[in-house]
Amino acid sequence: MQIKLKSLHLQMFKGVQDKTYEFGDKTRISGMNRRGKTTIATAWFWLFSDKNYELNSNPNIRPDDVEECVPAVTAVLDVDGKEITAAKMQKRKVGKPDAKGVSKVTLTNTYAINDVPKTERDFKSYFEDLGLSFENFLVCSHPNVFTGQKTADMRKVLFKMAS
Repeated sequence: MQIKLKSLHLQMFKGVQDKTYEFGDKTRISGMNRRGKTTIATAWFWLFSDKNYELNSNPNIRPDDVEECVPAVTAVLDVDGKEITAAKMQKRKVGKPDAKGVSKVTLTNTYAINDVPKTERDFKSYFEDLGLSFENFLVCSHPNVFTGQKTADMRKVLFKMAS
């Protein structure tokens, strides 16, 4: 299976209000500090692994000082010549304050494939059926995940992928 990222659309995601990034066969992301390179990486990792570039689970993806918004990432992928749109949105619900005045905040992620709503399980199952290993996603996508392992573990990962 070959996956190519064609575009990544971010809405209310960290410092990005609404922007689409287009990718070609040899696209490189570069720029000065504070221009959005890490935000693009975080959007990609959050879409498929619920982590940010620093590999923190359940990262804060909301723009600063914006409580009521629905952050979203939409990726257009070419999977073996077939175009697939994968999307993930995060809704925030604030409960009523308790006796101490503290409100419980619940974050809920919703998913879609080709504009059809999916559960997280169905979203992952769809891509696993295409051949995407969520177990190996970060290993193949993030340089520190693979190189941070012991040599023997790196060999196991490589040989498992080769088989």
